[in-house]
Amino acid sequence: MEKKLAQLFTLLFQPLLMPIYGFLLLLYSDYLAMYNLFGKCFLFGVTGLLSTIIPVLGIFILYKVGVVQSIQTAKREERFYPYLITLISLGLLVYFYLIFKIPPFVSYIAIGLFFSVLIIMLVNLWWKISAHMGGVGGLLGSVLALTYYFQDNTMWLYMILFVVSGIVAFARLKLEAHTPSQLIAGFFVGLVGLGVAPLLVLL
Repeated sequence: MEKKLAQLFTLLFQPLLMPIYGFLLLLYSDYLAMYNLFGKCFLFGVTGLLSTIIPVLGIFILYKVGVVQSIQTAKREERFYPYLITLISLGLLVYFYLIFKIPPFVSYIAIGLFFSVLIIMLVNLWWKISAHMGGVGGLLGSVLALTYYFQDNTMWLYMILFVVSGIVAFARLKLEAHTPSQLIAGFFVGLVGLGVAPLLVLL
């Protein structure tokens, strides 16, 4: 039962879903209030396409042609090309944000996401750092940066994300996917990349 729950949480908080969750939180805030419904839906669609759908399709194709043995890419050696596809797609997302002059905070978060994935990809060449914890750490970091920058103290959201981070860490340990040090490293790469880095640029 515990293993099934661990697999469920691993799926729900899959790294490629984190940008979607983060953008939904942005829509909940007033930061994108200047856009009408169509504009928000368009931004959400492009963000979902480039941060989630294209990378997922890329991994599926890699699986079908035999480059990776499983969709989950459990082996460290199999993760380079999925990371590379994700990185290219995120690069296109950053380009889109900059060309269409999306509000700076959103653009800097996307840039932070790009470099976080780049770091995880490079570290993964010799050490299996946790992308799941990088994802939840990045989500928490972006929320911390957003609320700090706009002076919006949302303690309940912090607490939820801290709990989620703990649950995901426990799930990955339960599935024996990572060591504690790999989980901690991934978490801080995401937290710093999407939390601290954007604030250093904006402040």
